[in-house]
Amino acid sequence: MDAGMNTSTHLKAQARCPLQEHFLPRKSSKENLDRFIPNRSAMDFDYAHYALTEGRNGKDQVAAAVSSPSREAYRKQLAETMNLNHTRILAFRNKPQAPVELLPTDHSASLLHQQPKSVKPRRYIPQTSERTLDAPDIVDDFYLNLLDWGSANVLAIALGHTVYLWDASSGSTSELVTIDEEKGPVTSINWAPDGRHVALGLNNSEVQLWDSGSNRQLRTLKGCHQSRVGSLAWNNHILTTGGMDGQIVNNDVRIRSHVVETYRGHTQEVCGLKWSGSGQQLASGGNDNVVHIWDPNLLATGGGGGDRTIKFWNTHTGACLNSVDTGSQNQLTLWKYPSMVKMAELTGHTSRVLYMAQSPDGCTVASAAGDETLRFWNVFGVPETAKKAAPKATHEPFSHVNRILYETTLILFYHSNLTRKIMKWLKMGKEMESPKEQSSYTVEQLVAVNPFNPEILPDLENYVNEQVTSQTYSLDANLCLLRLYQFEPERMNTHIVARILLKALMAMPAPDFSLCLFLIPERVQMEEQFKTLIVLSHYLETGRFQQFWDEAAKNRHILEAVPGFEQAIQAYASHLLSLSYQKVPRSVLAEAVNMDGASLDKFIEHQVANSGWIVAKEDGSIVLPQNEFNHPELKKNTGENVSLEHIARIFPILG
Repeated sequence: MDAGMNTSTHLKAQARCPLQEHFLPRKSSKENLDRFIPNRSAMDFDYAHYALTEGRNGKDQVAAAVSSPSREAYRKQLAETMNLNHTRILAFRNKPQAPVELLPTDHSASLLHQQPKSVKPRRYIPQTSERTLDAPDIVDDFYLNLLDWGSANVLAIALGHTVYLWDASSGSTSELVTIDEEKGPVTSINWAPDGRHVALGLNNSEVQLWDSGSNRQLRTLKGCHQSRVGSLAWNNHILTTGGMDGQIVNNDVRIRSHVVETYRGHTQEVCGLKWSGSGQQLASGGNDNVVHIWDPNLLATGGGGGDRTIKFWNTHTGACLNSVDTGSQNQLTLWKYPSMVKMAELTGHTSRVLYMAQSPDGCTVASAAGDETLRFWNVFGVPETAKKAAPKATHEPFSHVNRILYETTLILFYHSNLTRKIMKWLKMGKEMESPKEQSSYTVEQLVAVNPFNPEILPDLENYVNEQVTSQTYSLDANLCLLRLYQFEPERMNTHIVARILLKALMAMPAPDFSLCLFLIPERVQMEEQFKTLIVLSHYLETGRFQQFWDEAAKNRHILEAVPGFEQAIQAYASHLLSLSYQKVPRSVLAEAVNMDGASLDKFIEHQVANSGWIVAKEDGSIVLPQNEFNHPELKKNTGENVSLEHIARIFPILG
């Protein structure tokens, strides 16, 4: 009990400390003392004893008697002589402090009259669309997914058999593809995370993968479903498809046998698929009014035309946590989560809203409805303008490497009248530098001065990655790195080696690929990715472009590691054709550069404007510029004038 009381008292004392420190600040140890101690050195104990005992009686007697002026003068002089004028008995070091109010008047008044905090005004939400686009021939089917907004800020929409791309940055519209009648219409569309590749689900159960940058079909996934594919969802390189047959299939788009997993749970068409942000949970909704969670997590679902509710589910127990009636389907409604208070109703559509997609910045929502309109709503405001980053100091490669001096000895060997110079590195030391002047190496200097120093290996690896991102190329630096790998085989990074070989392929017709390959051990060359690159190199060297592009399509996951690879090979193919043809047929050109249709026309227009190509009007073939290889000239042998004097020297030999 006592311990509890002591603890309580201690806690109360602690609770008071901040208040005391706030209102009664203690500036020094000599101020704000709580009591006053008498100072012995300043006290006269004899006089104090006299004043307490006899002094008061004598004083009363003097006051009672009739005093004369002479007696009064004598008393004052005696008191001054004997130092009896002071009346203080106790002496203190400090004067008592004036009382301080624990709660100042002005502070208490401010508390009484404190104004309430200002309430943040509610953000204005426009209730009309900021832009409306026509969407003719859109399929009025609530179970399909025909609208998606990619990470590159390009919106894709399927209108019947045709897929259109709308660039939100420029406002331009382009056609991606028109599907054949026997395969279409398009029943689902979904962008890959990179914002460049898009997947299309078709009515005939096929799924097509397209490159939006080159308007080129990459591959077709077959055998996934028995009927139309109405929903798609990407999870990195896994494309999940849901069909009318009720099956959900995971497809690894990197491999030939793409079906890697199949889920069977729905009895009717799969209408929606969604991967969680972590990529660990998949949710699916079907026309059988069933929602499957293939890995537990919290889930929100929206009902159909008869239900018109948003429901929140505890997927661990299957219990419905909340249900909100949404009302009409011809509008968009903005709700505040988790209170589910209706914030705004966005009206404008005259028919039910079928599909919605959100922009990459999260500010704009696009909606497509049965009234064949595509509307854009500025729901979440304008994104804040990013602060301009401070200009970075120009980074010179390998600037942290100190300048190194090498003492060399030149040894000359003579063999068959040939002089070979061999540089032997004896020792290396650091140059003494002043703290104010720090010199650094560029990559060319580093490779030239110190090509066999293993300490620069990480820097050369970083430089390979820099070449990939900046689309530059340095053969000397890459060869130097491969030589260092020979001395340090345990430090070899096959990912970096593959990038070096890809950059070497892009440099064709230069023999860089062979030079790099000679420095790679055979055991490494036997890995699957390097065997593929060797085959591709052989196809390019022999001009078999059709086989090259077929093999490249099968191994796109290897080639996409280096941006600009496809464009570099197309430039090499054009160069090779210019050496072999004076006039190349359009079909041969299309096979060499792996293009057709509109993309081939754009390629030819670019070459006409920049390389001097001419399109023949009669057959559409391409007339290539003249060069020493496709227009060889016969050269006459120049006669040599030999004097008779020189010929006469061989006469004795002839006899």
